[in-house]
Amino acid sequence: TDDNGVARAELYIDGAMTQMLGGAPWAFNAPASLGNGTHKVKVIGFDIFGTSASSEVSVVIGKPCGSDGDC
Repeated sequence: TDDNGVARAELYIDGAMTQMLGGAPWAFNAPASLGNGTHKVKVIGFDIFGTSASSEVSVVIGKPCGSDGDC
């Protein structure tokens, strides 16, 4: 959300922009080609004036953990 309204959002996976949305709904899907392993996922949101804010997380794609020792 933004007090001036969200104009667009960009999705980056491992440093490369993979998608850009110019309107709601603000929902991204990872590319089907994304392989197993750890990936950095970052979203940058821009308001109507071009001001941006971002958030980044690491995600792991692969076999689910069976116990704490598996992770």
